[in-house]
Amino acid sequence: GYISFTLPVTASQNIAAKLIVSIVWFFSSFVVEILATIILTAQMRFLPHFFSSLFDFFKTFPEGYAPHAVLWTVEGVLLVLSGMSLCILMVYASIALGHCFQKHRILMSLAAFLVLLMASQLIGHLLAYLLSQLPIEALEPVASIHAGMFSLLFCCLLYCGIYFLITKYTLTHHLNLE
Repeated sequence: GYISFTLPVTASQNIAAKLIVSIVWFFSSFVVEILATIILTAQMRFLPHFFSSLFDFFKTFPEGYAPHAVLWTVEGVLLVLSGMSLCILMVYASIALGHCFQKHRILMSLAAFLVLLMASQLIGHLLAYLLSQLPIEALEPVASIHAGMFSLLFCCLLYCGIYFLITKYTLTHHLNLE
């Protein structure tokens, strides 16, 4: 905190910079895990069959769905990035809220995390119920998949915005570096 807040940047820029670094670490850890799994299973017999089965799956994919498959991939990547951001920003908000207290800051950060998690789940269930009331059955199957992906992406980005604002407000108005 002492080093971060002596730099001539705003709280928003500070949070965004830490978020970018965290996402890069998440992603690189994921890539290393995938590579380690491939290396560890390279001697096993099922690995070549896995890749050939995956290739066969994409070969049998209906031709009219190819543009949708590209869009589904983009939507999936955006969902993964927003999900990582959501997790990171939730931790940042918890730590920022926990450090508003004079004593037991780590314990209060954990309590803040649990409260934010329960509130997020409660609101998520409410949003899921509201989204389930939409007439998605009237859409074609491909369009309903896109609608579901965009709904999830919207919810993730909404949560990210809320956690970002909580963190920014707390760091701007209640920063305690003692």
